[in-house]
Amino acid sequence: MKQGRSVLHITESFASGVASAITQYSKVLPEFEHHLLGGERSGDFIDSGETSSFLTVRKLPKRPLAAIRAIKLAIRELSPDVIHAHSSYAGFFVRVSQVSTRQRPIVYTPHGYAFERADLSPFLRTIFRLIEAALALNTSAIAACSPREAELSKYHFRRHRVVYVPNVFELPFPSLDYGASSSSITVVGSGRITPARDPGFFAAVARIVRQTDSSVRFKWIGAGDAEDTATLIASGVEVTGWCSRQDALEHFAAGNIHLHTSAWDGFPMVILEANALRIPSIVRNIKAFSSVPLSVVGTSVEDVASIVIDMSQDNDNCRSALELWDDFLAENNRIVQASRLACSYGIL
Repeated sequence: MKQGRSVLHITESFASGVASAITQYSKVLPEFEHHLLGGERSGDFIDSGETSSFLTVRKLPKRPLAAIRAIKLAIRELSPDVIHAHSSYAGFFVRVSQVSTRQRPIVYTPHGYAFERADLSPFLRTIFRLIEAALALNTSAIAACSPREAELSKYHFRRHRVVYVPNVFELPFPSLDYGASSSSITVVGSGRITPARDPGFFAAVARIVRQTDSSVRFKWIGAGDAEDTATLIASGVEVTGWCSRQDALEHFAAGNIHLHTSAWDGFPMVILEANALRIPSIVRNIKAFSSVPLSVVGTSVEDVASIVIDMSQDNDNCRSALELWDDFLAENNRIVQASRLACSYGIL
């Protein structure tokens, strides 16, 4: 492959797991020049060096027409070899404003499809599914971040390439002490406080667990909806607010158990982050985790609280959970990711 080829990454929100995934993509294929056109939501991103991976960084406006104009301008000025759209809105803006060609393919990573959202009516989910199917006609490849997302990306009327590109997390800031420092048990959650993360479920688990053992602490790393934040705090959960990447990882590393309560998801980077920090994860029984070992999956609040209590009282349970996650995440490594990302870009 010739040197100097470039990728323009476009996302409406360069934050949380999407930011981690895009940054990792830029590192795993260093033979490409990587450019970023990314939006920000107020207060949700503090740059801790993530953007240094990109040759250029531009802001994507919030308003749709302004966003489309910014996309067209960036493509005209940068002339990328590959356009990589991330998440639903950017995927829509890019594919209604540009034509995917052999010379300049459009690659799309949903990072969780909008039609999977449990807070939407069946009618709206159907509309979103139809929109995604129509936009697939103008897509060279879908670089799905989970096996389920890959399966959802296959349309019988369109022979676009669908590649499962596993997420990868590599510990940054090597000078940090990543060992848990507290003598008490701390259960951590993280991310934007939205219906997708279901903070009410996290708060309910916290209430049940703390009734059994009041010494167990619960912490949410992030911020978001004010009402949901108040619910978390009222349930005894510490909410850190938005913080830098380094500070967020320090909070996370001080935890003992990771609780991921999303009501729907693609494949969250935070699971990989927890595993790299050697913190066992407990997840809900949603479609994204259909193949995860059952001993770390709960359906109801009571189920999840019981698993938290078992882990908090017996470190052997934590070790066993980590071994299960190690096996489950064996494919989530740099070599596999690089190979499949290159395939989605059409260079393999």
